[in-house]
Amino acid sequence: MIVNYFLVALRRLLRNRMLSVINIGGLAIGFAAVTLIGLYVNYELSYNRWLPNVDALYKVEFTETEPGHAPIPSAMTPAPLAAALVKDFSGIEDATRLKTRKFTVRSGANQFTEELYFADPNFFALFDLPVVLGQRADILKNTGNIALSETAAKRFFGDRNPIGQILNIGGREDRTVVAVLKDLPANTHLDIQLLTRISADENGLLGFRDTWGSDQAHTYIKVNEGFDPIVLEQNGRAFAERNITLTWTKLPPADLHHYNAVPVADLHLYSDKDNHEGSVGDIDTVVTFALIASLVLALAVVNFANLSTANALRHAREVALRKVLGASSRQIMVQFLGEAVLTAFLALLLGLVLAEFTLFSFGNFLGKDISLAPLYSIPAASLLGGTAVLAGVCGGFYPSFFLSRFRPTSVLSANKSTSDGVPWLRNSLVVLQFSVSVALIASTAIIYRQTDYVRTADLGFDPAGKVIVPISESEVRPVALALKNSFSQLSGVRSVAMTTAPLPEAPHGLGVFVPQHASRDEARSITQVWVDADFFPLMGQSPLAGRLFAADRQADLTHTPTDPALPRTRGIVLNQSAATLLGYGSADQAINQQIITPTGRQTVSTVVGVVPDIHLGSLYKEIEPMAFFVSDRPLYYMIVELQQGAERQTLAELESIWNNLVPGVPMSPTFLEQAYRGLYQDAERQAQLFGGFSVFAVLVACLGLYGLASYAAVRRIKEVGIRKVLGARVLDIVLLLTWQFSRLVALAIPIGVLVSASGMSAWLDGFAYRISLLGNSWVFLLAALAAFMIAWLTVGGQAASVARRNPIQALRYE
Repeated sequence: MIVNYFLVALRRLLRNRMLSVINIGGLAIGFAAVTLIGLYVNYELSYNRWLPNVDALYKVEFTETEPGHAPIPSAMTPAPLAAALVKDFSGIEDATRLKTRKFTVRSGANQFTEELYFADPNFFALFDLPVVLGQRADILKNTGNIALSETAAKRFFGDRNPIGQILNIGGREDRTVVAVLKDLPANTHLDIQLLTRISADENGLLGFRDTWGSDQAHTYIKVNEGFDPIVLEQNGRAFAERNITLTWTKLPPADLHHYNAVPVADLHLYSDKDNHEGSVGDIDTVVTFALIASLVLALAVVNFANLSTANALRHAREVALRKVLGASSRQIMVQFLGEAVLTAFLALLLGLVLAEFTLFSFGNFLGKDISLAPLYSIPAASLLGGTAVLAGVCGGFYPSFFLSRFRPTSVLSANKSTSDGVPWLRNSLVVLQFSVSVALIASTAIIYRQTDYVRTADLGFDPAGKVIVPISESEVRPVALALKNSFSQLSGVRSVAMTTAPLPEAPHGLGVFVPQHASRDEARSITQVWVDADFFPLMGQSPLAGRLFAADRQADLTHTPTDPALPRTRGIVLNQSAATLLGYGSADQAINQQIITPTGRQTVSTVVGVVPDIHLGSLYKEIEPMAFFVSDRPLYYMIVELQQGAERQTLAELESIWNNLVPGVPMSPTFLEQAYRGLYQDAERQAQLFGGFSVFAVLVACLGLYGLASYAAVRRIKEVGIRKVLGARVLDIVLLLTWQFSRLVALAIPIGVLVSASGMSAWLDGFAYRISLLGNSWVFLLAALAAFMIAWLTVGGQAASVARRNPIQALRYE
């Protein structure tokens, strides 16, 4: 019997090839989308879960609330925190610190720019990382040792044994390779290529300053079983009062320092802090894509049910004859359910093939090392199989139940079923399909509009043709001024300037400022940026009031009197936000005002100018108040403005000069225009993914609409015949059948627009500078028009086919 059911189902699929292709193709698209997104979700959720004892590991994060400044969240903490936590909380078993920094690392003729991880000696007590060569205990025994990953060892030494080899770090210190770490999985937030010990000397290669005044370390804790890290937040005030000392303010430390702990297993997706030592994801993005993929599969199952229902009506006489010959309703249900499940499994196989072919491109697009390996597990295979069975049952239950209820006498006399089923259910499914389609189309357009807005927004300066070059290496700094002078003499260079701002990242590093004659409690925290006298002209800035820094004005520089009782003096240029924050009613009012820096040795800064706000960072955040100071010494970055049209040649000349003056350190130029575009890659990727899923959703919706149009055509074929006999034209009949579905699409449009507007409003809240949904309302009108056009084209073709039939064929039984 089962074999017979299988053969009948297979024969029916082959007989109705077009309908079978549409059925299987629609479901396959849904299965492929769910498979790809499922692999992506699994990859994101698996971050750090390979670490031994990961459930006991937490990262401590820090939020600083300084007066006059928005809260400053950071994934880094003050250096003394680790020891204080172990001392204060009995449930914390151990704590360790990490810090990262890029250096030029050399071994013989090989040199690379590498990010070094510096760790406390007890690092391996928390992170049990495997070693493939050497002894793990030797790695952090002293600051003269270093470990490489397998990849880094291959990069520096090829097939040679790296143990005992010497690496020079930044031209400062030599360290001996004592071990090789196994390459860490890609799904970890740590990307350790070189690991060495933190210097105990704060003036060493990379030491910590023993102060609570700055966040310098990534702090991890290992907790005992039963310890809830929420205690850290609940007892935060008492902890701060016992341990933290701040010299720059009279405010209680508990009002300024706030700490929280995030499980290392959740760090990748659930941390919203800045300055992580590795990559971080976004749980909202993961949930959104999982929801969209599930919707695509749900729409595919809906279409499957609609198409199966339409196809079932064509088998009304066959079912009636089977019942006359003795077939029970149960047997008919089993037969059609079996056919639906078989179709679902064929679609699953095709969907897996589609996923296999697109996985590489999908992974590259996301920048993730995604593979099909998770599907080879028994739970994953069971889940896929169960999903196919569920899709088949959901898609085939109503048609099979519908067919099994046919009365043979009515069907054989009219060659149709006697019931129209449940039209409200089918109509509701059409509304759902087009609501999702409209929401996805509109959301895609909004994301593209916002991405285009932030990419083309006026930053306050033109990044085109500007190249930023790091010059913080110890070997570069002594010749930085010579580099600047040599660069400036090239015909392809318009200007050169230096700064501490790590563009395109926003400057960081706060200073405390008090307007003269104000109380210390009125202190304001403002971002400090050091520049040279050429910085503002290179950035195309003109002062709103006062003047800019000038190389011939020595008073602008910082002067330190020999008498320690006297304050330092210097000039200061404020941006407009800083001038407002400090209480000056206008830019002119700020000129020649004196601002006191009360921390350490008192410094008096005289305001010489106020400049407009410019976006040195991304448009995700508002422009921060900034205080600019001038220096005639080498800073951390050099910005070179190139003449247009000769960028490649001029860049080669810059590198030639660099190699002559600094032969041991590679030049690392970055075009600012490209760097600022890179800040919005995630948004652009979201737009492209939304666009892809919109195409899937629309395609699946078209298939569903085609199914319902086919169903309606079969149900109303005699009505159409009678109308044609009575004189109706083809156009009249097309409009009649099209109107039936146009009403459903019209009902779906406001639902889809409302969902899209709500979701996009929340997404746009992540940008400090954003487009207006009201000003882009035409996007929703365009999505509505697209929905109508899609529906008309899909239904119109089917309606025209029915309308052109000879009415005699429809009425021959009458």
